[in-house]
Amino acid sequence: MLKLIVEMDKKRQGEFVLEEGDNIVGRSRKSTIRVDAPDISRAHLKITVSGGKAVAENTSKYGSKLNGMPMERPEELVHGARISIGDMAMLIFEDTDIGGTGDDAAAEAEDGIHTMVATGAKSDEEHEPAEVRDLTSEGLPARADGTFDDLPAEPEPAPAVSVTGADSRPDATSAAGTGMRGDTMSSVGGTAGGATQAMQTRLVSPEELEVLRIEEQKRARKRMAVMTAVIVPTVILAVVLRPKALPPENEITWPIGEDGYYLDAFEPSPSGGFKDGGFDLFFPGTEGRKVAAAPGGMVIECMIGRDRNVPLRIILKEETDKRFLEMSRDVAVGDWIERVSAGEGRWSFDKPSPLLGFFGGEKGVPFVRVSYRRQDKESWSGAVSIFRYGSRRVSVRAEAPATEKARAANIVAKGFVRASLSYQRAHWEPVSELPGAAESEILSEVRRDLARMAPATWAETETRLVGVLTKASLADNVEAVEEATRLLIDLRTRQAKWFNSQQFARDNAAAEGNRSRAERIAAYTKAVFSNVEDRRYYTVRKWKLAEKLE
Repeated sequence: MLKLIVEMDKKRQGEFVLEEGDNIVGRSRKSTIRVDAPDISRAHLKITVSGGKAVAENTSKYGSKLNGMPMERPEELVHGARISIGDMAMLIFEDTDIGGTGDDAAAEAEDGIHTMVATGAKSDEEHEPAEVRDLTSEGLPARADGTFDDLPAEPEPAPAVSVTGADSRPDATSAAGTGMRGDTMSSVGGTAGGATQAMQTRLVSPEELEVLRIEEQKRARKRMAVMTAVIVPTVILAVVLRPKALPPENEITWPIGEDGYYLDAFEPSPSGGFKDGGFDLFFPGTEGRKVAAAPGGMVIECMIGRDRNVPLRIILKEETDKRFLEMSRDVAVGDWIERVSAGEGRWSFDKPSPLLGFFGGEKGVPFVRVSYRRQDKESWSGAVSIFRYGSRRVSVRAEAPATEKARAANIVAKGFVRASLSYQRAHWEPVSELPGAAESEILSEVRRDLARMAPATWAETETRLVGVLTKASLADNVEAVEEATRLLIDLRTRQAKWFNSQQFARDNAAAEGNRSRAERIAAYTKAVFSNVEDRRYYTVRKWKLAEKLE
């Protein structure tokens, strides 16, 4: 049997049997094996099973890796092969026919049992009849001759005595017949004179009483053992299997469906969704969720918590204003806070986080997060993520009732933006220092630098392109903006491929024990990615930390 084990972030999610023919792995609900993650294509991988063999083929533009190596052509899978798709998903191939399974042994064991039953003891008709024991005298086993097991033979009874009104008759005994043994008394008819004859009554001896007492003790112990064997397991099962109260939900986590997968829902932004090169909002896909349009964005409402009794609101707003081109990031965030505070309700803001967050997996889209509390009809606690794209300012707020602040803190801080790869590579934020040279002259120099494939110059090249984009946007130079955007996408595509190759080379050097080579690769990569606006700036600086931990 061919199977595929799915792991997400090193945690086992499920096990699937590969059927004969094509098995599609992807995010689509029509996939044979559905792996739902933002960085996985609808049909990411195809595994074809034929003749007991499985061949894997990457069908995604984002690529797949087989045992750490990029898949560039169809590959036959062997037992234990590991296929990585996306950042967190790992597929492990298993061939259970290798080395055999326990089925044959189990079948042999079962055949053995049947043979034993067929050739074992005799049938009921062939059994010897069981010994029949007559119980008399309060349950004591009697022999055929009337004596009792384990008891001394009793003495012969005394002769019967016949009593008449005036004389005794020697033949009274023969007239009345012989007496009976046992604890009984018999009266027989006599002669015409009304003679009466009595038999002697025997008392139970102390030895017989002791035997009876011992037998009764044995029966009592047996009854107690049977009751214990039944009652104790029953009590234990009742204690173990009794319904247990669920522990308190101290932290509200992302809801999970009955199939074990996270309940995710997606809604495209008004300016363009993930499929169109923009971004989506992702949020808990619980029943009863609502999505409503709002000025410049949308409002999403859903219920979270174990009992789906905690409301969560997500508010998206996109603003386009040329004045954002002349603002620094800090000024743009402060301007947003001032405008919101002047609106309805009472607002209280914490200081903006000094550390940048990022949406996306390559360069990423940097954003600033600010926690707040607001009061209208109810009291809400939340966080807002603010980022810019040229002359646009985007804010994504997530909030829950203030009474649930501690429990819902992790969900509120998620960010809720799924940025497409195209959006990340074309994204730019305005700079305050504008280039003095003409836009056309700078663009010509950038084209020459990109043709040379010199990674050491990429950070400076990116800064120059963003400067041209800011200057051209202020001057409404559409042609220069389009050309600079195209060159920026080209640059970031080269950066992504080069970074992946460096990471792969460093991992191989570390696996081979070549520590010096791994350190040289890390140092050079760190020099290339020196822009703090790039997510990889922080990623490559964690490599040194990982080496220390090893």
